[in-house]
Amino acid sequence: MKSNFFLLGVTLLITSQLYAQHHNAHAHNDYEHKRPLFDALENGFTSFEADIYLIDGDLIVAHDYPTEIDKTRTLASLYLEPLLKLSTENGGRIYKDYPHQVYLLIDIKSEANETWQKLRKELENYEQILSRIDQERAIKIIISGNRPIDLILQETNPPAFLDGRPADLDKGIPSEKMPWISENYFKVIGSLNMGMPTDLQLIKIKTLVEKAHTENKKVRLWASPDKREIWEVLLTCGVDFINADDLKGLKKFLTEHKGH
Repeated sequence: MKSNFFLLGVTLLITSQLYAQHHNAHAHNDYEHKRPLFDALENGFTSFEADIYLIDGDLIVAHDYPTEIDKTRTLASLYLEPLLKLSTENGGRIYKDYPHQVYLLIDIKSEANETWQKLRKELENYEQILSRIDQERAIKIIISGNRPIDLILQETNPPAFLDGRPADLDKGIPSEKMPWISENYFKVIGSLNMGMPTDLQLIKIKTLVEKAHTENKKVRLWASPDKREIWEVLLTCGVDFINADDLKGLKKFLTEHKGH
């Protein structure tokens, strides 16, 4: 009962105040924050990331197995149920004042096909809020990690979409099924340089972005440093989603950037 009152209170907080939404703000490993999902919502994020394991028939949100496994932290309780509640209260959207879908990136850590089959079944309970190829709704699910690529590509109108890799470009995979391309920032630039990228490294980022955009796919670079100067570089290079652990820092940066 206590947790229900907490959820209700936070929901009322979210729905009673106007937040500036940032279409390119992605909450990396969102579940590691004090209040999964809600901390990101309060900072105007429109993309959230949850790692999942299939354990004893349940989808558990955690980063490492088995040290971080808490069977009360299910995908439904932390994300799907709160998102359903928000969508119901806000007329089919997560934010009252944001008329677009938001993204939930689900990173599968356990075996791909078996976990997807369980997730696919669970998503049937949230059909009314899930975007499909033929209709945009409140949430667009993106599947990353151990991806069941063949199973999703075989579906005509799946309830979730694929997070691609640079190696998936030029394969003819339609953006309707694979709308994102994600890669490790340091792998793209070719070094562990934590400072400003060199001119050659900037070209590498821009080349990936241009190639992905040619296929109408959005780009996210994970593991990028939480630094204002790096966020500026990513925006300048056309990276679509700024990956951050520092929610307040990125919110402040993007809010100030809008005013320029």
